[in-house]
Amino acid sequence: MRTRVVPTASGKKAIQVVSKRYGKVTIHKHIGTYATHEEKIQLLRKAEKFIVETTGQTSLLDILSTFKPSDIAVFQNRPLFVYELLSGVYDKLGLSLYPDKVIKDLIITRIYQPASKREITEVLSDSFGRDYALKTLYQHLKAALGKGIKDQFQKALIGFTRNESGDSLKLVFYDVTTLYFESAVKDGLKGSLKDFGFSKDHRPMDTQIVVGLVVNLEGFPLYFDIFQVSSTPFFKNTFSDFVIGFCI
Repeated sequence: MRTRVVPTASGKKAIQVVSKRYGKVTIHKHIGTYATHEEKIQLLRKAEKFIVETTGQTSLLDILSTFKPSDIAVFQNRPLFVYELLSGVYDKLGLSLYPDKVIKDLIITRIYQPASKREITEVLSDSFGRDYALKTLYQHLKAALGKGIKDQFQKALIGFTRNESGDSLKLVFYDVTTLYFESAVKDGLKGSLKDFGFSKDHRPMDTQIVVGLVVNLEGFPLYFDIFQVSSTPFFKNTFSDFVIGFCI
């Protein structure tokens, strides 16, 4: 239960005790109307008393006011609201169609605090209370790639954009950038990704890859892919086919 202020036909305002469930507001008690600040304070006190007597619900501030700061010790602090918020967005986008809790936790944590996989295990444990071994993360990532998680996520994002945003996707955009590695050794295998080439970061001494991203008119990401620096023509053909596929 909570209090709310509503206008009345007489021009005054009224205090009510209400609750909301499944989008429906229920009025439990009409406390009274007020015209001055003093009357409002008195009505609010009556409303709070009614809530306590009816539900036993008390204010956290009232509880804390009975303690001294030296009596309170914080044993744990976790951003659980942030996790629930990002988890809801993850599900809303349709990414949970790939049912792997480890992958979901990994993505949420990378958004919350971008870090390496080794550091992610510490963030997962310290912030969200989820303990995974580094080996477990690699195993699930490898399995996800083998099961086509990238294509599944692509379909989910496209479906969300069309169904939830009402975007026909008749117009999409793509752009590219490069990511470099602090390494002077390329993979050495034919067709491998890391190689030397023109660097947007002005680091021609390091190996790099090309990253391409497709977005809709509002900049919402739809698809990405990575390419070898020397395979730019192949990159253009691949993304041209992809873009044309949206417009059919």
